Amino acid sequence: NRRKAVANTARCRLAGLYVHAGMSGDELGILKAILLGDDDTLDPELKASYSSAGVSHILCVSGMHVGVIFMIINFLLKPMDLFKTTRILKTFIVMLVIWLYAHITGLAPSVTRSATMFTFVAVGQVLRRNTNVFHSLFASMFILLVFNPLLLFEVGFQLSYLAVAGIVLFQPKLAAVYTCHTRAGNYFWELLTVSVAAQLGTSPVSIYYFAQFPNYFMLSNLGVIALSFAVIITGVALLPISFIPFISKYLTWLLTMEIKAMNTIITFIERLPCSVTGNIDYHIVQVILLYGVIGCVCLLMYRKDRKVFWTAGVLFT
Repeated sequence: NRRKAVANTARCRLAGLYVHAGMSGDELGILKAILLGDDDTLDPELKASYSSAGVSHILCVSGMHVGVIFMIINFLLKPMDLFKTTRILKTFIVMLVIWLYAHITGLAPSVTRSATMFTFVAVGQVLRRNTNVFHSLFASMFILLVFNPLLLFEVGFQLSYLAVAGIVLFQPKLAAVYTCHTRAGNYFWELLTVSVAAQLGTSPVSIYYFAQFPNYFMLSNLGVIALSFAVIITGVALLPISFIPFISKYLTWLLTMEIKAMNTIITFIERLPCSVTGNIDYHIVQVILLYGVIGCVCLLMYRKDRKVFWTAGVLFT
């Protein structure tokens, strides 16, 4: 339809700006997958390496990408917060940019979920109210399913919501287990706990669909997520200055080095012994039972109850 045609045209033009700036080869393929949701030119072996390392989500436009776009626009339009009228206008601009980006990248389930949640955040800001992440999560799910109930059966939709639910439920408790006394240590600990929390939310479904488990997912995420964040920032910054030869040349070089470093880390982790446990035969009943165990563990984190402990043991066996 017309919307998809317009989105494809916009995607091609943005990709053309990266080519004009000097991006090429595997680095261009990774960049297009990460920022534009276009993995058609991505090397299949490289894509398989990311999957084996447990970071295939990096190659999809996700909530992190929408979050970066939201932060950039929010920062650039910060002066508009001074007056109520301009604050309302700022909210409309932020929502317009977020949903425009979501449409350009193909409206993947993770993007629509994130765009809907950030819309709630933007509206909450203009109303001077704090938004509850659980309310935003379930409200966005309800709205998306009203428009398209079949989304419930899409793997991307399921994994996106399960990952966020896992992070919200488990990450605060996991982070509280250990306190780092340095900013760098605290950053990596937060990153590690987010990775573990997301895996707790998605692993049963992921194993069911893909029949494999990345054994070094924590190492992969520690090495790649920070770099992918830098790639998103640098990639977005490169677009408006791609026609300025002197500046775009050095920004292109920096972006290429970031992506090469990311690929090197992924290739190294994939080649480690026993990097992937494959051919896992998993039944839907086992998925349900495992989520029952995870739910019990979550309850134990917030409330010590012997009955919950024994229930988890029974479900696990």
